[in-house]
Amino acid sequence: SSQHRREHFPRKRRLSLRGEAIMASVALEGGVVKTIKREAFPNSRAVKDGDEVSVHYVGRLGPGGRVFDSSRERVKAFNFRLGTGGVIKGWEVALPTCHVGEICTLSIPSEMGYGKRGAPPAIPKNADLEFEVEVVGACCPVEKTVIKPSESTVAPKEGDYVRLGLVVKNEDGEVLDDFFSERPLEIVFSEHTGEAEPNGSWKAGSVLKKACQTMVLGEVSSFLVRDQVLDKFGNKPFWGSGIVRLEIAMLLVAKEEDINGDGGVVKHMTVPGQGYEKPTDGAKVTFSFSV
Repeated sequence: SSQHRREHFPRKRRLSLRGEAIMASVALEGGVVKTIKREAFPNSRAVKDGDEVSVHYVGRLGPGGRVFDSSRERVKAFNFRLGTGGVIKGWEVALPTCHVGEICTLSIPSEMGYGKRGAPPAIPKNADLEFEVEVVGACCPVEKTVIKPSESTVAPKEGDYVRLGLVVKNEDGEVLDDFFSERPLEIVFSEHTGEAEPNGSWKAGSVLKKACQTMVLGEVSSFLVRDQVLDKFGNKPFWGSGIVRLEIAMLLVAKEEDINGDGGVVKHMTVPGQGYEKPTDGAKVTFSFSV
């Protein structure tokens, strides 16, 4: 049972000197042994079944054995939903005992790993495994529902900015905030992580970035966010706590353009131009501006 999986048995040893890494081992279901190498961040979220989890890991064939896989070599965290069978049993047992920011070593017997079949050619049959795992993030999945699809292939990428319409509703569909429905909101991707905070909450810019990364130009979609959404200063919004639905209309996708190459003047296109002609030296240009 999930309660049994989370049960902690007596630890071998614990070093609690402030600022020092600790080595504390705990026996889990199925012969899995977890050894904590670095404690979690203060007030960080506990990982739960059903969470969207992000980890870095290095996998070895037994203690000190050959490395067969590493997210660190790829310089990209591994993301998955816990409790859906997407990872080996040893991870399903161990990760619900972890918190965001924690680094641990998982010693996993073969029957809780890849078993008699192995995973050739990297992992032979009946191989015991050892993983060093860092829990980078964990949060409830942000659930998307498409309201108005788009045939566009233009999707925002890292380094882009987007202009969007936004309506915030509660879980029952009651409007909480529609300020940005008529006044488009601009999100510069480079200013936001797109990841939940260590305690599982979301900064508004980050959850909007995460949502927009799944959309294309012209699309309108709704995103159910179960974890707390905060403003950029970490404060609760005026509507308070609770589950919210973010109704997003993708109005513009564009790249930042550094005019002089020194970051002094950065261009954000708000409305795409027509045609291909651009002014040259000596040309007469008529334009309007506001400051």
